[in-house]
Amino acid sequence: MLLEIDRLRNTPHLRELLGYYANREAWTNRLMQMEGVEPKELVKLHGDLIAFEWAEQNTGQTPNCYRITRAGQQALEQVQVPEGTKPESALAEKKSPSKVSRPKRKTRSSGRAELTGASA
Repeated sequence: MLLEIDRLRNTPHLRELLGYYANREAWTNRLMQMEGVEPKELVKLHGDLIAFEWAEQNTGQTPNCYRITRAGQQALEQVQVPEGTKPESALAEKKSPSKVSRPKRKTRSSGRAELTGASA
């Protein structure tokens, strides 16, 4: 996954293409032209979106339509996080507005750990 994120981060045309399909609620017609991108390269970029599972293609009643997947949304958010912040923490804040309390571990004098606080 890290290599794919790096590819997205370092390939502006791939980011732009993924952003084009960013509306998860609607299918979008396939982008056929992109400034500065040869048609053959645009085909490869679409292939990357499918291969990395960042976009899905509708081959049913409305062929040649795409939309972003949840994984694609997360990848796009991850590369758009401002520098100096951790992408994982920014995504975690967006996903879960409330914090879940987890049991704390307490070490007994015998060296064995036991759970305290919330029940397991």
